[in-house]
Amino acid sequence: MLSQCSAEGEGLGVSRLGSQPLDDGFDQRIETSRIDLVAVHPKTGSAAQVILNSTAARRNAETVLRTLVEMGLPATRLNMTSVSSATAQANEVRVYVR
Repeated sequence: MLSQCSAEGEGLGVSRLGSQPLDDGFDQRIETSRIDLVAVHPKTGSAAQVILNSTAARRNAETVLRTLVEMGLPATRLNMTSVSSATAQANEVRVYVR
């Protein structure tokens, strides 16, 4: 199930993803929009810990990307980036629908 959340632009908070195809009840905007996945990792800790967090956050974003493709979204409309954040307490994957 995908639920709306407030973020920069329009975003989706992914509470639970499955490998089910998109159905008729899925928000029509998503079917024609570009989707940005942002892997966010904490900026704090040792250099090694920051690298480990960055890698883990990217892996999580790749899992979300694969799941969205399995659900029927074309990979050509998905974009993935990675950023560090001084305010992040843990790794996150942010999903923005544009």
